Amino acid sequence: MLLLLLACAPDGGIAPTPDPDPWLDLAPVPLQVDRELLRTALPDAEAPTRLVSLPAAPLTAAFDPAAGVGWVLDGRYRHSPRTACVPTDLWPELDDGSRQGSCTVDQVEIHRGVLRGDAATVALAADPGDRAFLGLSADGVLWRAEADPLVGNPFDHLVPVPLATLDGVGAEGGLLASSGGGGVLAQGTRLRWLHPSGEVLAEAETAAPVQDIVWSFGNPYVLTTESLGRYGDGDIALDGAGGRMAADGEGGAWVTLPERGLLVRIDDVPSVVDQVEVEGLIGPVGAGGGVLVVATEEGLLFLEEGEEAHRTALPGIVDLVVQESGELAVLLDDGTVSVRVPEALQDDGRAPVSFTLTTYLENPKPTDSEPVCEEGEDSLRARFERAEANRQLLQDLPAEVALGIIPEVAEQAIACGRNPQLAKVWQGERISPGLFFYGEPESGTLEALEDWQAYATAQVSPLLLQGIPVRWYGGPERQIQWGGDWVRRVGTLGLAEDVLGIGLGVLPEIGSWDPRSKEAVPDDLRTPRTAWRPASTEDPLADGDSGLVIRPGVPTSFYTLGGCANAFIYECKQAGLGGGQVIDEQDLGVAELLLWRAVALRSEAGPDHIGFHLPALGLDDYTEGCIRDARVWHAVDAEAGCRAEVLQAWFFDLQARYVSAGLVQWWAPGSEQTR
Repeated sequence: MLLLLLACAPDGGIAPTPDPDPWLDLAPVPLQVDRELLRTALPDAEAPTRLVSLPAAPLTAAFDPAAGVGWVLDGRYRHSPRTACVPTDLWPELDDGSRQGSCTVDQVEIHRGVLRGDAATVALAADPGDRAFLGLSADGVLWRAEADPLVGNPFDHLVPVPLATLDGVGAEGGLLASSGGGGVLAQGTRLRWLHPSGEVLAEAETAAPVQDIVWSFGNPYVLTTESLGRYGDGDIALDGAGGRMAADGEGGAWVTLPERGLLVRIDDVPSVVDQVEVEGLIGPVGAGGGVLVVATEEGLLFLEEGEEAHRTALPGIVDLVVQESGELAVLLDDGTVSVRVPEALQDDGRAPVSFTLTTYLENPKPTDSEPVCEEGEDSLRARFERAEANRQLLQDLPAEVALGIIPEVAEQAIACGRNPQLAKVWQGERISPGLFFYGEPESGTLEALEDWQAYATAQVSPLLLQGIPVRWYGGPERQIQWGGDWVRRVGTLGLAEDVLGIGLGVLPEIGSWDPRSKEAVPDDLRTPRTAWRPASTEDPLADGDSGLVIRPGVPTSFYTLGGCANAFIYECKQAGLGGGQVIDEQDLGVAELLLWRAVALRSEAGPDHIGFHLPALGLDDYTEGCIRDARVWHAVDAEAGCRAEVLQAWFFDLQARYVSAGLVQWWAPGSEQTR
């Protein structure tokens, strides 16, 4: 039966729309040297003084000695200081009762927006090599907080774990720097070199108080009020007190000398190799992703080859960090963090990032009851009407759309005689239907080939019998829980090769029901979003020769991007921690940040890919409260707003800004671009 259905799979010809595309006449938007995408508040902050960052996550923490904590901004620069209780009924095997805290039975307590041990945090560092935060408490306890989502129990993510107790700490704390699991602690002129276990390996005294410490390619540079050197040796005398340092990406460091108005670069000898005069220099400096920036009294100064390139007015800078993508986080004295990107640096001849908007018809879910065809808001007729209204909006976006359909929806369309209505949703320009695997196999297992063939037939046939072409797959990794090699088997279907919407649940050690399953892959955000052919179910992130191509994307719902601060997305959903049902400026700002990272870190030849998930095509009417004029959407009532208008304006901006510059291209699953 499966072979017969595959032989009859349609080409799915689509008639073009007769109306002109409203984005064709958009004027290109010039790329900016410095563009703010987000502004995040730290509501409980008192007087944070420094930013430390883990670029792989990226997680950024604002150390606030006055409050005795580190305020964590998650990988989307979202922050919440709350303590939350997460139900563990979906994950009972992860809850042994030791993480209950102030919550009730069958719940765990999480507070990932705050880094604090049993006593006030008096020093804080980020260890990029070990993907962890290292902290020191006022009671002398040195602790480590794991920041790799793939390590250990997910409910221990970012929980400080004591390593050792150091003498002579107190409330004043000191400066802490970390690399490779170990670190160095500076208190005035006292230096202590620390083993990853927390053991003190060695001690030294500097001639003057330490002001800053930075690691660069394994070289620990120590800046005092009088000199600069490795391991605390005063190799370079300073005429004027030093300010701050940043690794230069070549084993050396950039050093600010505010009293002299100088920015100095040292190599790994160390010796001074460059210096630049900077008017109004105040201390903070950052480098990464081709960006070199310093803080001045007026704001930000960007430098290129020792010359001033751009100034941005941004008063009140306390500290800043630059990620490898070139994105910039700036801590301001009003307790906010400004997230900025250097768009103009990216027009460098690399292949563009392919962009796909994914959406789904995934309701009603499989059930034993008869389908509700006509009556009520939950009827199939009402769901398809909402999907039709949203489909009209999708037709008015420049993006290519991947529409995933679960078998149950197609089956109920047949049972209710709603095939023509369903066809209005999946047919048309710039839309690519796909099979979204959903439901359990009747046998309860997919170990045997015959069981998998029966399962595949049940999944595929409702779409093919209606002439719906399958151009991509969604959710095939859910088959992990029933056994068998889904990578090899799905690849043999021959309907499509592209797989979209994959999260960390693709990893066998995590699976579909883990709190981390909906987080994006690859999980190291310094990695290009290049498509790959998975080797096998056991090793799906390795490049292989299977018949599938995984296209990286953002599995998080569009209107959740700006919410769910400091929580895994699945946790957030279970605990009701926010995320909203309305796409707002924060969601769009985060979406643009994630797109920016894909653009900034893209590979030379590609194909690199990013997809965003517009949820609930049949549940939510994005055109409610809107009017459509010449295929442009507007709000009937400006105060009430129109989500279609917000979405379309954002996509028009992407078209005019990134697509017109050759940094992004709209891409349809099943097109000729292959890996």
